[in-house]
Amino acid sequence: MVRFIVLLLLITAEAAVDRQAHALLSSSKAESLGVETPTKPATSLLRLRSSRNAQPAEAAPAAEPAKDKAAAEAAPKPTFAPAPTQAPSILEKIDGQTIWWGFRQVLGYATLLSGIYMWAVYFPNLYASEKELYKAQNIEGRSFEMYLTYRFNCWMGEGGSQSLMVVLGIGTLTLLTIGGLLYWGLYGGSPVTGMWVVFVWAAAASVDPLEPAVLGVIGVFATVGGLVLLGILLTAMADYFTQKLEAMKAGRDPVVEGGHIVVLGHSSRSKQLLEELAACGLDDKPKTVIILASQSKQEVEDEIANMNTDLGDLKLLVRTGEACDKQDLFKVGADVASKVVIPEDPTLSTDECDAVTFGTLLTLKGENWPTNGYVAVQACLGKNVDFMTKLHPGKTFALSGERLGRLIVQGALDQGLCNVWNQLIGFSGDEFYTSSALNLNVVGMSFGDLPFVCPLTVPLGIHTAADEYLVNPAKDYKIKKDDTVILL
Repeated sequence: MVRFIVLLLLITAEAAVDRQAHALLSSSKAESLGVETPTKPATSLLRLRSSRNAQPAEAAPAAEPAKDKAAAEAAPKPTFAPAPTQAPSILEKIDGQTIWWGFRQVLGYATLLSGIYMWAVYFPNLYASEKELYKAQNIEGRSFEMYLTYRFNCWMGEGGSQSLMVVLGIGTLTLLTIGGLLYWGLYGGSPVTGMWVVFVWAAAASVDPLEPAVLGVIGVFATVGGLVLLGILLTAMADYFTQKLEAMKAGRDPVVEGGHIVVLGHSSRSKQLLEELAACGLDDKPKTVIILASQSKQEVEDEIANMNTDLGDLKLLVRTGEACDKQDLFKVGADVASKVVIPEDPTLSTDECDAVTFGTLLTLKGENWPTNGYVAVQACLGKNVDFMTKLHPGKTFALSGERLGRLIVQGALDQGLCNVWNQLIGFSGDEFYTSSALNLNVVGMSFGDLPFVCPLTVPLGIHTAADEYLVNPAKDYKIKKDDTVILL
């Protein structure tokens, strides 16, 4: 880019010098063609003739010398063409004015090319990439325009004043580019000059009286129209951004994501849940977590921040709504989520908490949400686990607080079990993993041979195709192609 600018500057400077040298040589040539050829005066011929014809005896009359002298004075004096001058070199004629002119040309054309590139190349590629990302997330029931609006709102919310400056720069560059091209196409002038004129009109709202009348009319029209449009634009933009910011602060705008985690409810236990999700070491783990809470968005965000929650690389979004409402569930993308988590609410009684959970499961069951995911439910009463599992079969996995209480009792009896539970249940130590027999390439092998095939893990059991869990089966058990191996 620097070489291109230097080359363009030298070319423009050389063109200016050539024009000046050509004008100087043309004027010299015109002067030389307009000069007459010098001739001898007539007085010399008269003197020569009179000297030859004069007689020695006779005296010349006195009036003859005076007449010759007057004729000599009246005769035109000879003139000669000036000597040809050598044209000055390029370096001798490059002055400050030429450099400034070349700099303006380079800057103008660079700005014009940037505007054309922005709308002809950059924005189409950005549009295509966003459309591919939209298709890759497989978000059903949401248009591409909603997705673009969501992405733009997130960008504006994260960028703040910097995003506003970027929008202002894009608008200014677009105005200069269109104005310069219209000036070049309609008026026939240089596009760089057109960009400068449009910039002066838009910024200073002034018209040079020395310009032609047509430019004056265009300038006045553009100034008045620009002021009107600017007032309308500022009002519309102020209202638009005010509404968007209020909706974002209140948590009412929809979320356009796919494959994310939805947490229905917020309490003092959200800290542990979010930190465990952030500590997950899976490569394909969801990076976005959305909390749907009955509290306001600002309140939830402040509470999570005050608890010093370590989110890691998670992207946390908070929306306000009810977990039993279909529209609110759709707003957080429960239909396209990979996991929907329904934790218990410690502020409610056990019966009330399970009743709210049943209502949420009924709503998800009625819409068959999530489409390609599952629901993890925490039941307060152990007797409700089977009902919750059968209410939304195939997609609901329920866990009761009574089972957790049993683990706590066992850990109190044996202190070493607490470390075991932390490593097995959490993501900080060893975890449970499952993989199909085909992926491990162990079809036909016995269960006793698995430790030699997977030396870094401990085989614990088999999940058969009949939905049976075989914990520590016999060593001679032959692994089938539809089995799933449980590893630690």
